[in-house]
Amino acid sequence: MELFVPSFEGERKRSTRPAMRVLTAGTARAYIHDLLPPRPLSGRPVTPDTPFILLILGYQLFKTCQYIRGWINYFGIAKGYQLCCDLDHWIRRRVRMAYWRQWRKPRTKVRNLMRLGVPVESAAACGSTNKGPWRSAKTPGIHQALSNAYLKSEGLYSLRDGWIKLHYPK
Repeated sequence: MELFVPSFEGERKRSTRPAMRVLTAGTARAYIHDLLPPRPLSGRPVTPDTPFILLILGYQLFKTCQYIRGWINYFGIAKGYQLCCDLDHWIRRRVRMAYWRQWRKPRTKVRNLMRLGVPVESAAACGSTNKGPWRSAKTPGIHQALSNAYLKSEGLYSLRDGWIKLHYPK
């Protein structure tokens, strides 16, 4: 396949660059499927029919945990416990925001909140709010559904726990 690029004189010249490949949903799904950890992060088995958005969120969570582990191993020797706690809080809020964005529609938000153990009234109030995802991520209903224990079971590494483990080994 030949690519033509316009020149300044108005004539067309042949490009020396190779043609770029287009990344479709199917090839991206196969690529990310190979990079995922062996344990599924979304609570259901990873198959070729798994929705693409779940694969992306699971992969992002996996890469975030790798980054956090490397960060705490490099900067953990410092005496910055409060900074680690603040950063850990921000990371967990950011992950909750990603889950909230993934659910998209209010009906899906309410259904998933109820599935994770939030009462119906609180789930309906959280799901139908006009707040943005960042502000919604700190509401009590979302904190109850996406608790620290749930995020840990999904594979999120705690920066605070890593700092404590590094400074106070048993």
